[in-house]
Amino acid sequence: MFSGAVRRANLQNGLLYRGIRSSFRRILKPRRLFHSSFGPSNSRKLTGPGLLPRRTFSSIFDHQSVFFKKQRRILFTNISLSNLCGHFSFMLLGLSYVTTDILSLRCCAMGGISLSILFQFYRPIPLYLPIRWNFLFLAINSVMVASLVNEQNEAEKMASWQSSLYESEFKEMGFTRVEFYRLLQVATKREVRKGEMVCVETKPQTKMYFVLSGEIDVLKGMHGERKKIATIPRHQFIGEMSFLTYLQEAGSLSRAEASCQVSSSKSAEVLEWDFDELTDSLQQPANRSVANALQAKLSNDLRLKLRNLNRKNSQNTKVENA
Repeated sequence: MFSGAVRRANLQNGLLYRGIRSSFRRILKPRRLFHSSFGPSNSRKLTGPGLLPRRTFSSIFDHQSVFFKKQRRILFTNISLSNLCGHFSFMLLGLSYVTTDILSLRCCAMGGISLSILFQFYRPIPLYLPIRWNFLFLAINSVMVASLVNEQNEAEKMASWQSSLYESEFKEMGFTRVEFYRLLQVATKREVRKGEMVCVETKPQTKMYFVLSGEIDVLKGMHGERKKIATIPRHQFIGEMSFLTYLQEAGSLSRAEASCQVSSSKSAEVLEWDFDELTDSLQQPANRSVANALQAKLSNDLRLKLRNLNRKNSQNTKVENA
């Protein structure tokens, strides 16, 4: 009788041990995140008592695969959406090759890469190698597009004096707002005090200026004294000939000498560019259009100065003859 009670106690303890062990196994057993869709038992999973079944990830992908691979009548041919994505991908990539605007080019490239990923994934055997590389290229283009859009937003938010200067002086010479914004990034706005010399005759010139307000006198040594030969009004450059010579001579300051002395008879406000910094900026591949527009602007400025000088000389000749 005693031995029977012991056996019953041991049996109960064994059942309790096995129950606890099986409970811990169920708790600690890793759960599968993706369920195979092969077979009726794994295609659906109940979320709880009385709740509707929930599709697994694999069955959703299978449904999308059928959706993209199904042949449809489009215009005069039968074609699947995956193949249509492939055609549009190459069309966008071809369009990017003939686009001159860098932002439009990158947007076309991003669209073509995205459609190419769909085409390569929804194939009988997905091409995972190009898909991985295309995701990398898509990420790179996304970063560059974000940078370009941010730069455009900064150019649209320029100060009022910068916007008015762009509209009145630089827009007509082929500058876009972004290009003008880049040009201003390497410029310094400062005041030229009365009597300050910005160019010294026969000395190497290292700065170029653009007069924002006021007037600056140009002096030339003649017969042992300096005479005023011209006045540079607002919205004209100073030192542009020295800068063009500096570019032509591959950065040699020995040839970029000032031909006249330029000083201010009263205070003026100017934009100042250092030759080295401006040259480094213009030589960047993204700023080639800025360099072309700036050269056009400098050439037009020199043309206006020569025209005004010729008019002044002709007037002086008439006065002397009279």
